Amino acid sequence: MKYLVNHQSELSAWEKQFEGYVSMRNAFESITAKQYEEMIEHNLYDNYKDVLSVIPSGDEKEIVANIEDRVASTVVNDRGLIQIGSDVYKIDRDKVVKFSKYTTGIEGNQYSSSNVAEGITVNAIKRGLFKSSSVRGARPNDERNNIIEYWHNTSKRRLIGTVYDWGPGITEGVHIGLQTKHQRRLTGIWYAEEIPSINLIGSGSYQTYQNGVPVGGPIAFNTGTLSSSNNNYLNYTIQYGGSYGYSFVSVSSTHSGTCKDNNFRTFTW
Repeated sequence: MKYLVNHQSELSAWEKQFEGYVSMRNAFESITAKQYEEMIEHNLYDNYKDVLSVIPSGDEKEIVANIEDRVASTVVNDRGLIQIGSDVYKIDRDKVVKFSKYTTGIEGNQYSSSNVAEGITVNAIKRGLFKSSSVRGARPNDERNNIIEYWHNTSKRRLIGTVYDWGPGITEGVHIGLQTKHQRRLTGIWYAEEIPSINLIGSGSYQTYQNGVPVGGPIAFNTGTLSSSNNNYLNYTIQYGGSYGYSFVSVSSTHSGTCKDNNFRTFTW
């Protein structure tokens, strides 16, 4: 995990080392616009339930990855499974289920259905937003305050910035990071849509904890300028879980992108 945090531009290359392995990150990022449209129009969400969830977003709904942290979702396969020692864990959007025995390894994305019934829910997912802000568009009273919304052709789009923490409940560890993403709305459902460029800059500090006790003092971070072309989101993991927990002390971030209408939009926290 430490290697991936320090080499976040190499997640796909790292995954390709393992023949037959498909990560949750890869599976989610591979969903096409046509598949999203069919999913929404024909209510096919169950076909993707190991990878994504539909959650409330104000008065509407949003399709999101079950694990939005790109590093964490790289070490979990496209069935939501990760093996730690002799145990296998199934990570959904809101819970972690532990399987203490299994008949096949998960390297090839297989697990024994006979063992699914033996799974025990060991923890709920810890998830939180540190803060959110926005440059609001046409609806100044919109309660969803971490977005820029705009219209292109006949569809509404939005650019979102997030500062997050995420804990899978397997260990004490909590991942912290920043994210910029872009979405399109179809019949009240928001889904990922790529744009020509998407960007992220962040700096600040975080505190390390072990068993709930602070370890040392605040540690500074600076992401530098991060950019991705023809993508729908850009995520940066600042620190990862393991036996430690992390929380932000301070953070400043700029989220921007060249949107679907070729206009550049940006906001800073």
